[in-house]
Amino acid sequence: MSREPDVRGAGRVRIDIDHAAWNRPLTFALHRDVDETGLSGTGIVAHGAQFPNGKVVLAWNGSLGVSSVAVFDNVDQVRTVHGHDWKTRLVWDTP
Repeated sequence: MSREPDVRGAGRVRIDIDHAAWNRPLTFALHRDVDETGLSGTGIVAHGAQFPNGKVVLAWNGSLGVSSVAVFDNVDQVRTVHGHDWKTRLVWDTP
């Protein structure tokens, strides 16, 4: 396991996924602790899935009446674009 910084400073544990060990999409919620823009709110703002090839699909809840779906090459891209310096985190569903 590795540790990701926590916006509150305490740290949170991230489970590293062994892609060779699974053959179905793994699902997660995008949980925003701090809404920097004031647009999407806090709590679960999107749901996603990572496929065995590493690709990620992210579907926004549509808090502004508009929902969208985006495709990323990997989880790191999702964290880079939407992580807001660890103020938003991926919470994996239990496989």
